[in-house]
Amino acid sequence: MKTILSFTLALLPVLTWAQGMKPAGTSADDIVPEGWQKQKVRGDLNKDGFEDLVIIATPDNAENMLTRDDGYVYNFNQPLLAVYFGTGDGSFKLWKQYSDVLAHQVDEYLFVNSSLDISPRGTLKISLEYFASAGSADTSQNTYTFRFQDGDTNESYNYLTRKQKTTTSNAFDKNVRPKEVWTKLPKTPLQRLGDFRIE
Repeated sequence: MKTILSFTLALLPVLTWAQGMKPAGTSADDIVPEGWQKQKVRGDLNKDGFEDLVIIATPDNAENMLTRDDGYVYNFNQPLLAVYFGTGDGSFKLWKQYSDVLAHQVDEYLFVNSSLDISPRGTLKISLEYFASAGSADTSQNTYTFRFQDGDTNESYNYLTRKQKTTTSNAFDKNVRPKEVWTKLPKTPLQRLGDFRIE
């Protein structure tokens, strides 16, 4: 399922770096505490000619981690999503940090993998892929697309068509052809990034 959103970021509360992320730095390695899992992407979100930085960082608080008998470590900590704007001197300054908008792994059987991308036109894509290791053969992937607009972003569902495509497939049976279902999305009030959970 792909959802196209436009978000109004400027009005959202800014969460400080008290949870471990630095308010500024020259790279994701500089900003994110050592030992945290992280993903990063660079691109010009606000179209000011400078590269911006978006980070998904997962803390390593021991109380939210579990080690299997074979040594594999599950990390059930809540990931943080942070947007840093480029300053033009090669560094990045925190603009927004969100502490509870990303779905994440909460047990040993349902895995959630996230990915980030910024297009050449400055749109941010956040994708979450779900995979069940037991009890189900289903997988799914949801992609949310955001763009910076008038100092913020607002939600929309494909501005041109107001349609949603859902693709169903079977990873274990090659004879089952993927099925695409198109549905029409209702008009809804605009929502801001941070007002809903990305899952």
